[in-house]
Amino acid sequence: MLREVLELLERHNPFLILASLKSDRPIRPYAHQAELLLRTSLRKPIRALIADDIGLGKTITALATLARLRRLGEVKRALIAVPRILLPQWLSELSRVGLPVKRIERGTFEKLVAQGFPEGYVYLASMDLLKRSPYIDEASKVPWDLIIVDEAHRLGKATLRYDRIGGQLIEAYPDRHALLLSATPHRGDPEDYILRLRLLDPYLSPGKHLDSREFYRATHNVLVFRRTKEDVNEVYEQRKIFTGCKLRALVVAATEEEARFHEELASFLRSKLLEYYEKVGEKPTAMGLLTTLIFKRASSSPYAALKTMERMLRRRARRLTSEELNRKAERLADSILGMGFDDYEEAEEGLRDPDEELNRFAEDCSALLGPDDVVKVKELAELARAIAERDSRLNVLIELLKLHVGQGRKAVVFTEFKDTASYVQRALEVVFGERAVARLTGEEAGDERKLGEVRRR
Repeated sequence: MLREVLELLERHNPFLILASLKSDRPIRPYAHQAELLLRTSLRKPIRALIADDIGLGKTITALATLARLRRLGEVKRALIAVPRILLPQWLSELSRVGLPVKRIERGTFEKLVAQGFPEGYVYLASMDLLKRSPYIDEASKVPWDLIIVDEAHRLGKATLRYDRIGGQLIEAYPDRHALLLSATPHRGDPEDYILRLRLLDPYLSPGKHLDSREFYRATHNVLVFRRTKEDVNEVYEQRKIFTGCKLRALVVAATEEEARFHEELASFLRSKLLEYYEKVGEKPTAMGLLTTLIFKRASSSPYAALKTMERMLRRRARRLTSEELNRKAERLADSILGMGFDDYEEAEEGLRDPDEELNRFAEDCSALLGPDDVVKVKELAELARAIAERDSRLNVLIELLKLHVGQGRKAVVFTEFKDTASYVQRALEVVFGERAVARLTGEEAGDERKLGEVRRR
């Protein structure tokens, strides 16, 4: 009788569900995680957006929900769709909590289809593989009991991910358990956010009337669970689980040479936009994106700008029509200026990395440059090369790192472009030595061996 009571508690008590997950590293349940399990315990189906801050354990909360539903016999097959870069992390977590997993990959797909995706497993797939045919076609036929999507903000409106993963696997089956995970659920576009909520609750009527404080308040802790680190510290745990941080802005004055480079670059790009508009008389989509791209990369580092300008000067581009360039620019624009390259529909497995994609676009746009423009780009490239050797921001960064590393601290340097990351890495290796510097870009994250090396270091 005691055993039966304990088993009953383990199946239904939210703290015990979290604590009883098998793990080689003990999982300490937090109140905000237990709250979600408790609030959803009587629901059938469970359909929710877990939008807690980064570091609050969304993955563990989702896996605890999955484990509970498996124990209750509600889930025999579960599908987890994640960005390709997160596959190793999810594999590790699934293994850590003792859930049996099968990967949906090119090499395993036909066998899984032939076997009928057997019950008793959690299936893990890259969302960019899953959204394609024939993967999505076969996945749509499987009677999944639970769908989990990590980084669910990537199910953005007008994307294949939204239509195929969101539409065909979640919205089309309102009686199916579904969990969306995202630390950035609302990215400034109310329509985009509400469309994701409609995947979970297709009975929400479309329209701008849902973009209201009343609607957001009504969905909180019902359809959307969002807790901040401050909430965990002050409400749920009532102690300092997460420490605060100090933010300091360090402004580095440009040298005369650097200021001249940016002024001349801005003047040249502005003149090209005006010239294009006057000649063509239409919205300069491709030219507008090219000028923004070059300036963004120049703002990142002189080396990144130099790489792009060198690619343009090689003139290896196949001649694209203005219409083709504009179409390509429209596909890239949101990625460069808005949501991030991960939302670029062509940034899929086996295709180029973001820096290469942007440099190829610049190369294609070289056809828009006349002879005088080529001369000017050469001058700017030489100026970029010169200031890269005397980069004031890089020098200040090195001094700052010397201070912190000298006191035994770890330091992380973030930058937008891989070219800049490589440029900074080489400079830091000269000062601190190769073994003291590790680079983590999409290249390392996509290679489990390289990623493991970064983790070990």
